[in-house]
Order: sequence, then structure tokens, then C-alpha cells
Amino acid sequence: MAERNGKPTTVLVHDAVLDDDRELLAAVGAAIRLCLESIWLRSEITEQVARARAVNSRIIQTADRASCSPTSATR
Repeated sequence: MAERNGKPTTVLVHDAVLDDDRELLAAVGAAIRLCLESIWLRSEITEQVARARAVNSRIIQTADRASCSPTSATR
């Protein structure tokens, strides 16, 4: 079973014959956890980049409005 933030996220369902090979199961479990962590991290990065772009866009729009306002032109 793989966990994230203390909550179960994934269960490895396998043939009972593999129960005798604990090392193999441990290796497969570790590989699955690494893959899942990579997916979760990529997702978080994508969300953070989207938020950063939105903030950047709002800053640019605010700056553009401020530079185009009548009061800024008379300064």
C-alpha cells in the first residue's frame, strides 16, 4: 500500500504466488511509490506554475492600467 500525507492512495493487487518473494514485492512497491510521487510532484508543479502565471498576468494588467491612467500621464 502506498500512502501520501498519511493517507492510503494505492494498493498493489498481485498473484498470491508472489507472496513467497517478499524482496520482489518490496522492490515493486518501492518503484510504484517513486512513480506515484513523481506524478504528484509534477501535478503540484503544474498547479504552482499556473498560479504564478495568473499572478504575473494580474500584476502586468495592473501596471498597464496605472501607466495608461490620465493621472499618470500628467506627472
